Amino acid sequence: MQPLAALVFAALLLGETITRWKVCALLLGFIGVVLIATGASGCDGSNSLFKAALALVSSLSAAGGSIMFKKLRPEQNVIALTGWQMIVGSLPLIGSSFLFERQLTVRWTLVFIGILLALALVGSALTTVL
Repeated sequence: MQPLAALVFAALLLGETITRWKVCALLLGFIGVVLIATGASGCDGSNSLFKAALALVSSLSAAGGSIMFKKLRPEQNVIALTGWQMIVGSLPLIGSSFLFERQLTVRWTLVFIGILLALALVGSALTTVL
């Protein structure tokens, strides 16, 4: 959802044009989000609407942050700014995890560590450098 929101925000806030290809990407992406969301909505049903709303707000916030970052065009070190953005963004997550997830423990298995490293290295570090 984040790339879709970023595309729309860029058009609205930065004046970027939405070409035919971007419209096709928007439609296909939206269809994909709907298919995933409808498939996942039947999982437990207890808080599925709340969870979907949290995921949507998260995606919209990340897209807004990306567009704001692009609009400001910082002259400073982009990697350092991204690092600070991640640190500041993690503080509410740490606080809310202490409030709402006290009963959960992390199982440090090899699979978990591999996924964590992939997210950190590919999903964050590599995408920042590129």
